[in-house]
Amino acid sequence: MKNLISCHFNYLFNKTFLIAIATVLILSVIGDILSVQLLADIYGYREGNSLYFFNSFMILRIVSGFLAIFLMGNSFHPKIDQYSCLLLTSGVSRFRYFTSKVLTLGIGGFLFVLGEYVIYLAVGWVGYRGFVFRSDDLVSFAHLFLLLLFYGYFGMLLVQAFQNLYTIIIPFSIMNIGMLISENPGSGIYNIYNFVFLGFEDESMHLVFGAFHALFLVMIILIINFVFFRFKDL
Repeated sequence: MKNLISCHFNYLFNKTFLIAIATVLILSVIGDILSVQLLADIYGYREGNSLYFFNSFMILRIVSGFLAIFLMGNSFHPKIDQYSCLLLTSGVSRFRYFTSKVLTLGIGGFLFVLGEYVIYLAVGWVGYRGFVFRSDDLVSFAHLFLLLLFYGYFGMLLVQAFQNLYTIIIPFSIMNIGMLISENPGSGIYNIYNFVFLGFEDESMHLVFGAFHALFLVMIILIINFVFFRFKDL
C-alpha cells in the first residue's frame, strides 16, 4: 500500500498541481495579512478575532473548494488516469488501486488544510496583537477538510460517470449555492440542502449537521465512486 500511495503522489501531485497549491497558499498568506490590516484598534479582541477568522475563512472556503474539486475530479479523468492500466495489469486489484488513490488524495487534502490553518495562526499571532487561539476555529478547519473531501469526491464521481472535466462545475456551483441558502437558517430548503449536501452555519462556521453526518456522506459517495470504477472499462 505504501508503494502505491507513493506512486499516486508522483503522478497526481506533479509540478503543475504543486505550483497551483503553492499559489493558493501564497494567496492565503496575502489574504490573511490584508484581513489583519483591516482590523482597527476600536475592535475588542473578541470582535477582532471573529472578523479576522470570518474574512479569512470565507475566502478559503471558495478557493480551496475549487482546488479540491478540480484535483480530485481530474485524478480519475482518462488522460490523467492512464497509469492505472500499468498497475492493474501488474496484479494490483481495482480495490487496492482505488482505495490507495483515494487515501492519497485524502492525505493531500489534510496536509493542505493543515498548512492553511498554520498560516492562519502564524499571521494572526504575528500581525494582530489581540489574536488568541480559539478551539472553535480549529473545529471549523477540521469541518472544512470534510467538506473538501465530500465535494472533491463528488467531482470525482461526475468525471468518472461522464468522462468530462467540465462536470466539476456542478459540485462547485452546488457548494456556492449553499452559501446563499445558509443565509436563511431553519427554512425547509436549508435543512434539506444540508442533509443531502454539506454546508456551514453562518455564525459558527461549523457543518450544520456535524462531522459524523459529513463522514457518512463521504463514505456513501466513496462507495458509489468505487462501484463506477469497479465496472468501468479502462
